[in-house]
Amino acid sequence: MSKVFSKLEDIDRRYYYWAIFLILAVPFIKPLGMPISIKQSTRDLYKGVDQVEPGEVVLIDWHMSVSTWPECLDGLVAELKVLTSHDVKIVITSISVDCEMSWNKVNQLVPALRDKYEYGKDIVFLGYYAGGEPTNQQMAIDVWSVFPTDHFKTPIAELPLMAEARTANDYAIVLTTGENEIVWVNQWWTPYGVPVGVMGIAMKGSALQPYYNSGDIFGLAVGVRGGAEFELLIGEPAGAVTRMDSISLSHLSVVILIIIANTGVLYNKLTGGKK
Repeated sequence: MSKVFSKLEDIDRRYYYWAIFLILAVPFIKPLGMPISIKQSTRDLYKGVDQVEPGEVVLIDWHMSVSTWPECLDGLVAELKVLTSHDVKIVITSISVDCEMSWNKVNQLVPALRDKYEYGKDIVFLGYYAGGEPTNQQMAIDVWSVFPTDHFKTPIAELPLMAEARTANDYAIVLTTGENEIVWVNQWWTPYGVPVGVMGIAMKGSALQPYYNSGDIFGLAVGVRGGAEFELLIGEPAGAVTRMDSISLSHLSVVILIIIANTGVLYNKLTGGKK
């Protein structure tokens, strides 16, 4: 028995790394569906998105570059599935220079954007804008003054949807993805009363919680966990739920491997064996 514990103490750490790697791969091969509790802030975000009426206009602004996809893309896709199922009209802006890649990706992942929505009438991709918060302020006054054309250089006057989505008062809600949420609170919620919902990155969850508690944002889902919660709420577990399986397994496996790695050390200390 002492030999077994001595071997446990001497295991090459690279075996642990390989064990963790293989364990993390399991959910991507076969999702496990490990249980996830759903926060009230995510439920409120879903409720706010789900309550938008057919024909109303939603502005989606993403501070979501390709590097942010693992955290935010799945949650955005889930939001879009809800909006398109209700025939909500959508205007998309972004402060990320690679926003066209995100636009192409969501069109792949949300079939309704290809099969059901007519570009220019039901959805418009305005694309990248610069200038920070003053630009958001100007958009509230007149979107056309910031975007004379859409991302594809189509004159804004030739897009029927933009005739009814010109000022902040024309929008039912604003949804942000990634970051940049506070400027919308400052420039659209506070002066015009346009509700703001957030699908944010995980590290900003604690900073955004006071805005949710005060009612300045109506709903908040953060990181992979928030995206997974939203997928469960719409009954379509997908990429975020799979990633949460992997994250949960990683935490569990690290705890187990720490116990295994220290069993030999503790045994030898207690029995006076190998030092």
